[in-house]
Amino acid sequence: MATANTQFYKSVLLIGSTPIPAYPGATLRCDKNWAIPPIIGNYWQWNYGIGFRQPVVDINLVVRDKPGEALSASFLNMFMTRSADAAHDTTAITGGIQYWDGRTGFTMNGAKADSFSISCAKGEDIQMSVRFVGTTITPLGSAPTVSAWDSAQILRFKGVNLGGSLADKIWRFGLSFSNNHTPDMSLNGSEFPAAQNAGMMTVGFNCRAQAADAAAIEALDASGPFTQTIVITGSTKTCTFTLNGLLANNPSDRVITVPRNMRDYVWSCLGGDGQSTPPMTITSTF
Repeated sequence: MATANTQFYKSVLLIGSTPIPAYPGATLRCDKNWAIPPIIGNYWQWNYGIGFRQPVVDINLVVRDKPGEALSASFLNMFMTRSADAAHDTTAITGGIQYWDGRTGFTMNGAKADSFSISCAKGEDIQMSVRFVGTTITPLGSAPTVSAWDSAQILRFKGVNLGGSLADKIWRFGLSFSNNHTPDMSLNGSEFPAAQNAGMMTVGFNCRAQAADAAAIEALDASGPFTQTIVITGSTKTCTFTLNGLLANNPSDRVITVPRNMRDYVWSCLGGDGQSTPPMTITSTF
């Protein structure tokens, strides 16, 4: 008798204790990285030892017109909030990340929000990918209990606006953010890292516009780094990404395209003077 299928919709993802709507393709990776050296006298590989392991979870989120989910302040603050001490570190997520594929699963412990990217173009859903890094994994004995999603609508291109000189000129945009975590490699009697520690916060922004609109866009760089907003609006809620200190990387690039000439721009976000203005701030009522 054939084994029954494992349907994707029986899978579950929880960030902390909160279920998160995600598209198929969410991955948990924690390779064993075996060390299998060639040894004189052996005709083939035989001796082995476990390597360094660090778990990573990558998720493509469903961005819904719903408070408390992907665009909420509570979710985004997992990425943005740093401690005020010398470590200037992110905080591990209470409860970790629970990943269940319909048959088996793991909890990723010591999980921290590492990076995310958001993009959209006319005719598309708002796309958001996130990455979490952790310290160890432990098996789940059974599937976490969650309720079915309600019918909140997916947020799409109509809800995206860019402020200032970029308003009504951008065909496609991409925003990327990273905490650049690195593992604590202390020798602690484990094949896993002792912790994941945040590094320098980095932000990038790219967009596509018509060459006919180039003068207004390229004038933004004339007086040095500038500030730009991206606003995502739902039925009653808004989320505003404010990019600080944008610096153009490729203002002189040109490509002749069909049927109309377009230009692709790439900016780095430097933040402001001193330590009080990060490269990106977020305000959300979701």
